[in-house]
Amino acid sequence: MIGIDMTGRVTLITGAGGGIGGGIADVFAKAGARVYVADLEMENAKAKAGQLRAEGLQAEAVGLDVTKKEEIDALVDRMVKENGKIDHLINCAGISYNKPYMESTDDEFRSILEVNLISVHNCCQAVLRQMIPRKEGKIVNILSASSRMGSDFFAHYS
Repeated sequence: MIGIDMTGRVTLITGAGGGIGGGIADVFAKAGARVYVADLEMENAKAKAGQLRAEGLQAEAVGLDVTKKEEIDALVDRMVKENGKIDHLINCAGISYNKPYMESTDDEFRSILEVNLISVHNCCQAVLRQMIPRKEGKIVNILSASSRMGSDFFAHYS
């Protein structure tokens, strides 16, 4: 599909139960990677991983609340125990609220920061702890086009 052989590679994708993260899971799994489909909604993660496994691909569903550092650390530790490494981290989890900025609450804004920013930092640190000693691994952080161009109802998101 992408002309790259990822056989033997281990990939963690947050927000992979659907949308862009789900599409990325498709590409990595079809290229041969073992994909951990991580999502807050376990049912979505199970559906995506099940679809990939039905195609004969390697995928595991993982329920993950990216706002909880201890869950991130536990998942990374588990993946390293199971596979000896993590080759790729794709941070794709993200949330927004479809409402005018002046109607957004402090709690909504905090939750956007927790999911869209702080979780990226926490996931990167957790994975880098095992990538740095190996001097190997790749991290991709998916950002929104809203970071470059605002739109109605998304000022608090961008």
